[in-house]
Amino acid sequence: ASTSAAAVALENVLPSRRMVNADLGPMKILRPENWAVTLPEQQGQFVTIAPQAGITNSGVGYGVLLNGTPASGQRRSIDEMTSQLIQQLQQNNGLEPLGKQQPITVGGMVGRSTFLRSPSPFPDANGQALQERDWLVTVPLHDGSLIFMIFVAPESDFSRLQPTFEAMLKSVQFK
Repeated sequence: ASTSAAAVALENVLPSRRMVNADLGPMKILRPENWAVTLPEQQGQFVTIAPQAGITNSGVGYGVLLNGTPASGQRRSIDEMTSQLIQQLQQNNGLEPLGKQQPITVGGMVGRSTFLRSPSPFPDANGQALQERDWLVTVPLHDGSLIFMIFVAPESDFSRLQPTFEAMLKSVQFK
């Protein structure tokens, strides 16, 4: 069996209109009913909210990745924390930023929104590598830790999923 993913039919990954609550410990978020929550097997791994067809062996091509970084002991600004995270993502996942960090409010906290680009784990219909758009949203919590979400879709489909991503973000509540 080949490990490379086949092109995915958009109807298999599009979010259902019905949103349901996902309780992720430090936060709650609404998710499309047909996108499953997968909790990490080890500390430090991502929580994923994604349609089954949107996940491959090499990564998530459609959906949302959530994670956090613990407080470091020194007070850092959200800009510094976000820049540091982007550097780590560049090293580990080959993500390239597509512009500057913009302020965004999530669950009453002011965070940062940054668009990035990376190679998608999915090919296009001709088997060519797709470019993926990654929308990184970082939110500082009161204890100095950082929660971050990466909303993921191939560039060609991102605008179809963006309203769902925005609705999910608006639904976030921190405990």
